[in-house]
Amino acid sequence: MSQPSPVCPDCKVPMDAGFIVDFTYGTRASEQSSWVNGTAEPTWWTGWTGLKLADKQRLPIVTFRCPTCGQLKSFAQAT
Repeated sequence: MSQPSPVCPDCKVPMDAGFIVDFTYGTRASEQSSWVNGTAEPTWWTGWTGLKLADKQRLPIVTFRCPTCGQLKSFAQAT
């Protein structure tokens, strides 16, 4: 049985399930982190463990920090 989607506390609308891709494997980041629509699907490609991303919608993530309390708020900005 699947869980119902959480509701955005600010907008009062259901939120989409997704995940943040980490491109920091190794010694440097190769891309800006992005939100990916759907569920994470592992794959093996030429001996590397990774995630299937080819047919998934990806949006860059922008994060803002409050200078007073330190709270972070991330947004997947449409291009």
